Amino acid sequence: MVMPLVKGRILLYTALLTLPMAMAVTGFIFLVVGIKTVGAAGDMQTVLAPVLGGSALLLIAVATAVVVIRNERKQYREMMAGVARDEEPE
Repeated sequence: MVMPLVKGRILLYTALLTLPMAMAVTGFIFLVVGIKTVGAAGDMQTVLAPVLGGSALLLIAVATAVVVIRNERKQYREMMAGVARDEEPE
């Protein structure tokens, strides 16, 4: 039996996964800009801030998405275990 998704849950998880996606895109842009300016600047210290910032944003985005997805899977398993208990013949 497949449980229907509640509209509120869909909106909640869309919002929760939009933030990591935005952070990942921003981090990737920082990373690319930092790497491209290495040749032009010739100074690694100038480039280090955007590269480290971009890497940190990518790492935070991945960690946030993993936490959100693991939480949803855990809740789904608990919900299905409850449904299975309710359907057991007495």
